[in-house]
Amino acid sequence: MHEPSPIAPRAFVDEGDAVVAALDLIGRDGIEAIGAAFAALGRAGLDPAGAEGQPVLIEAVFHLLERLERDPATPLVPSIVLRLDPMVAAAAAELLLIANFPQGSGDLADLGDGTVLLLAALRAAAGARGVGRELLREAQAARPAARFQAAAIRLRFLLQDDVDTVVQLLFEHVLDGLDHPEIWSALPVLIERFPALTDRIVALTGDELGFYTELWGVLHALCVAAGGDIGGGLALLEPLATAHSQSTMVQGAMFHLQGLLDPDNPAYDLSTRFCETPFDVLDVLDGKSHLCCASWLPESVGDLADQPWQKVWNSDSAQSIRASILDGSFRFCNKTACPKIVDDRLPTKARLASESDRWRDVIANFRTRLPEGPKRVNLAYDQTCNLSCPSCRTGKVAADSATRARFDRLQEEQILPLLRQVKLVLVTGSGDPFASKNFRALLERLGPDDYPELRFQVMTNGMLLTPREWERFPALHGRTTYLRISLDAATGPTHELLRRGARWPVMERNLAFAGELRAQGLVERLELSFTVQVDNYLEMGDAVDLAHRYGADSVAFTRMTNWGTFSADDYAAKAVFMPSHPQHADFVERMQDPRLRDPVAALNDMSPFVRIA
Repeated sequence: MHEPSPIAPRAFVDEGDAVVAALDLIGRDGIEAIGAAFAALGRAGLDPAGAEGQPVLIEAVFHLLERLERDPATPLVPSIVLRLDPMVAAAAAELLLIANFPQGSGDLADLGDGTVLLLAALRAAAGARGVGRELLREAQAARPAARFQAAAIRLRFLLQDDVDTVVQLLFEHVLDGLDHPEIWSALPVLIERFPALTDRIVALTGDELGFYTELWGVLHALCVAAGGDIGGGLALLEPLATAHSQSTMVQGAMFHLQGLLDPDNPAYDLSTRFCETPFDVLDVLDGKSHLCCASWLPESVGDLADQPWQKVWNSDSAQSIRASILDGSFRFCNKTACPKIVDDRLPTKARLASESDRWRDVIANFRTRLPEGPKRVNLAYDQTCNLSCPSCRTGKVAADSATRARFDRLQEEQILPLLRQVKLVLVTGSGDPFASKNFRALLERLGPDDYPELRFQVMTNGMLLTPREWERFPALHGRTTYLRISLDAATGPTHELLRRGARWPVMERNLAFAGELRAQGLVERLELSFTVQVDNYLEMGDAVDLAHRYGADSVAFTRMTNWGTFSADDYAAKAVFMPSHPQHADFVERMQDPRLRDPVAALNDMSPFVRIA
């Protein structure tokens, strides 16, 4: 792609005439002076579209182009261009095409991003709004970069003729239920162009279809914030965020509004960031698979029961997810739940590209189809568990014989072959590995003779982690990179409340045994996990003490997710981390406990509350 070479029009005029004065205006004040420069020409009887005024028009075009290349999403350029006289706009568009295609024709793909945006705006200003919109539509299909998409979306909306068309376009764009930061950032300009937009959306928030109610509610909140009332927008959005804790659209909108409140915080700008997980990880669930934890990236990429893992790994959905990382939108991600996003731990593309040939190739060539398979696999298809914790299930789950037979086939036909080329396997993010007959059988077959490169990550509630059980699985000995025990408490009463079926004295003995495994080097890391809610937030600091007592390397705190086990009202009553919760102020105060700043405390999506104080 290229931009036309700069032209120095001052060489063609004499000092002191109106053209020089107009050129000086633009040269001194930039694109903001274009209107005044053209007016100066008019007072002298010169037309910017004519031969005498052409040097000024050329200067104006290049200043506009320079601004767009620096900031494609700037609202100033379309604001100036769309006010141009149609004849002047048509002449400017012709000059732009001649500069890029001196032979008279060329390919849209050969134009720089700024040139495409400016050409579309000029076509619209010349009276051909439909041509401008179509030009942008074609360019969007071929240019996935987030900066261009945001600018093109904004301009496409501005080129519409009426507010109802804008509302329809908004509906069509967000109907997929994903996060659309390129649209959220365009709303202030849209409201300025179409002042009735917010009222039109408010009229639609009463839609009786549930998903559409969510959609219009999100747009209403965002429009209120875009109109200058960020607090009002957050107040409207928070009930939706509580009720739809796994909606990438709702949580993405919340992330956007949080960024408006903290505009200088780089954590809210993901356009230059990168996440390796969708390029390295495959989570295998029952009936679906994901490229990350499903609560952080809910979109399924396929089902290993129906397709070979190779097809699932490079499915259309998988490639779309990777594209969203590469284009900087992260539109499939739950941005208020992902600990890497919330805790500002995502590396920049530039840093990764400088450190790794692999990532440099992926980023530079926008690679979404990967020749190599996953490096880590999370086996989470069997929800069998010895406990029935209310945070993830309504009752005890145990696979029946038919389900176990189905899982046996999955393991034999897909999982075992897949694990031969995988470096790391996590068992399990769905239930308990020591309670599942399928996972127990699988672990017995993953010894070092057949899988010499394979290492394990083990997640368990700890109740079955006894010396006797551990000895039954020699494949884990010395090959476990981390052992994670889910506690959600630091005292017996709370543990037994939140871990239905658990017994605290047993848990204490098993924690001591886990500490011995860590001390002996049979596991490389020992981690405790603590899902925060109203029933246990008072024990967060005590959990840090507990981690030290048993020699754990860390205790990971995360907000409770609604996996469908709670109604919206019940979840709201549990979600003490939401500002509307009656105990939220006390929760924030408790988050300032110095023990939560201990290196052993991994705060993940809880970290913003420490920064509040």
